[in-house]
Amino acid sequence: MKKLLFVLIAVVLMAIPMSMGASAQEGNYHIPEFAAPDRMSLEIPDEIWNQVLGNIGFEGQTYGYSADIMEHFKGTDCILRIVEMLFRDVRNIPRFTGMESDVMLANEGNFASSTFEAWKLLDAYGARQMSYELPTTVWSVDWIEEDADLNAAFGSLLDKFGENGIVVPITDENMAEWNKLPDTIKRLVVRVLIGGIEARPWIVEAFDQNFLKQYFDTDNLGSVTTDQWYEFASCPWQDDVTGPCPRESFELLDKFDRAYFSTGSNEFMRTTWAAIEEYKLAIAETPLDLADFNYCEIDTPLGTVGIYGDGPDAIEGDVSRHAFIFNLGGDDNYTGITAVPTQFDRPFGVVIDLGGNDVYDSGDNRAALACGLFGIGAIFDLGGDDRYICDESGIGCGWYGTGLVVDYGGNDYYKSRIFGQGAATAGVGMLIDLAGDDYYEALHQSAGFGSTYGAGFLIDLSGNDVYFADPEGDPDEVFEFRTVNLCQGMGFGRRADFGDGHSLGGGFGFLIEGAGDDKYTGSVYTQGAGYWWAVGALEDRGGNDQYFNEQYSCGSAPHFAIGSCVDLAGDDNYNIGNEAGCERQIQGHARDGSIAIFIDGSGNDNYMLPNMAAGSSDLNCLTLFWDRMGDDNYTAERVPPWADAASFGDSTVYDIFHGFRDAMPSVGVFLDTGGVDTYGVILPEDDDEAVANLVPIEFADNHEWRHRIEPPNFGYGLDVSWYGGLAQLEEAAVTE
Repeated sequence: MKKLLFVLIAVVLMAIPMSMGASAQEGNYHIPEFAAPDRMSLEIPDEIWNQVLGNIGFEGQTYGYSADIMEHFKGTDCILRIVEMLFRDVRNIPRFTGMESDVMLANEGNFASSTFEAWKLLDAYGARQMSYELPTTVWSVDWIEEDADLNAAFGSLLDKFGENGIVVPITDENMAEWNKLPDTIKRLVVRVLIGGIEARPWIVEAFDQNFLKQYFDTDNLGSVTTDQWYEFASCPWQDDVTGPCPRESFELLDKFDRAYFSTGSNEFMRTTWAAIEEYKLAIAETPLDLADFNYCEIDTPLGTVGIYGDGPDAIEGDVSRHAFIFNLGGDDNYTGITAVPTQFDRPFGVVIDLGGNDVYDSGDNRAALACGLFGIGAIFDLGGDDRYICDESGIGCGWYGTGLVVDYGGNDYYKSRIFGQGAATAGVGMLIDLAGDDYYEALHQSAGFGSTYGAGFLIDLSGNDVYFADPEGDPDEVFEFRTVNLCQGMGFGRRADFGDGHSLGGGFGFLIEGAGDDKYTGSVYTQGAGYWWAVGALEDRGGNDQYFNEQYSCGSAPHFAIGSCVDLAGDDNYNIGNEAGCERQIQGHARDGSIAIFIDGSGNDNYMLPNMAAGSSDLNCLTLFWDRMGDDNYTAERVPPWADAASFGDSTVYDIFHGFRDAMPSVGVFLDTGGVDTYGVILPEDDDEAVANLVPIEFADNHEWRHRIEPPNFGYGLDVSWYGGLAQLEEAAVTE
């Protein structure tokens, strides 16, 4: 049982020795409500930051870990350069995540620019000078005359497909159907296929074909099945694998030419984005007339192209068919394997659906829905209330490739059990939803998940959305029967020091939410978390949001990782009503050589904070909790067995290690820099001895405190009413 001691400011101060707390600012002021800044202006003022540095042993220094310090934690392969560099300066981490989210949100529907930015995180800068101008009648390839009309361009496309002795790939019946199509649709198809032809050589060349042929014991990689490719790529990450994975599964990571692949991916995405934008402009002026069209099929060296009419279609996925699907409307049902590359030398699986309330359901197939498996797998759905369901590896998932879903509108439902909704290993996985009130349901490794050499993004531009990572779906005994979700902005590396010894650094996992009143639910490792040389970030730009989470969540990281959670604006509730589930290690908590950041930009927020939270460093870590502005309510839970663990700007003290850890700084920082705040505590009920033995945690409105001042451990907290200073305050506020 617990009892709530909700203590107002003066009562809290009575419990704090006056020698340890000091008023941060004279006077009693009514603080007006100030708007949130734009994201890149979300910076702690230098005056306050310098005061922080002077209290944590970093005066005149950068708050971060040097390369020499982090070298002690090496022994892991595949560490990304940007991941490693972000440890140098804590303040650069929210700048970096803010810049990335700014770029992604500013792109809006420009998925080509977004996937390009994601590949850059993996040090893959191919096709860097891409143009995002809409096309004219110029075809921009040397095998089509620049002034060719649409029919001539289509003929040149057929001729291109007919090179090397390949039979002309369209029958008279299909040609008759093709001729029934409006020019707007023909142009869309031709431009997308041009992009495929231009991108294919780069994509195929990104893989060491001799290495792959030797592994699969074949001279024809086109004979390797989708299941075989997936087993090979995913083996090191499968929990049910008994015995060692093939060594080639690890070697493949360094034999994958990310620069070549990104060049092909970026070229295809640029062309496809321009084609879709051109189509949208065209139909805004002239609606389509599809009354006489039924179905058209074109067999090409890229795979079969299927063009469906505007009625309701039932399309069953088949890996031997449909490298490209153009669906012109209707309430459609896609089942089985959809939008996945058909075979190695046909590295595309693409669906462009122009409208309707559609269902995409891969059933129990793996890597079966918009999965870039050794190629590009993508769905572009231009309208309707849609449902996307994939059990494993889909809905914008990259395995040695680019996996992408772009949904342009509607109230949509997304469901994945594991590795979906913007998830990637050795590639880019991205889910972009441009509008609507959407529901994202997942269990493991989803909703913006980046593993080794991977960048996973879930980007939702607007709407009141729900992000649900089932907290009870798979209880784990190691985590006291909590579910380890690894969702909602999660960067993840492969820790193998307890297993086969092949530890691998992680990638980037981003969940970026543009606007709306959103609800986030998850258990362990959710909402901007990192693990094992990886970066996980959640960026929410506005709305009155609700967060429910458990261990290592909401800006948290253990084991040489970085976790960041930034909510820019809105009156938000953090774990209000989740007192029983939320026990420790959240919101600016890090462990073991990691960095964790939590920032709330503005709004009147309510916090239920457990043990080891709000600027809590455990075992050589740097943490920052910052609430910039608003009248906030903090309730601190002090319940065993973790009641004396560091919180509210503190660092856990360990016995001497007789090693590098003894000199490595470990710092926890708590800042509240605006508004009139209230602090309270929850203590054990009917246990006076436990209460009497609790180590005091200090906090109070308009005060500063030092929980730890013995090097290398520092804990510092500061609450000021208005960080703009008295001069600005007196101009904007009323003195009481």
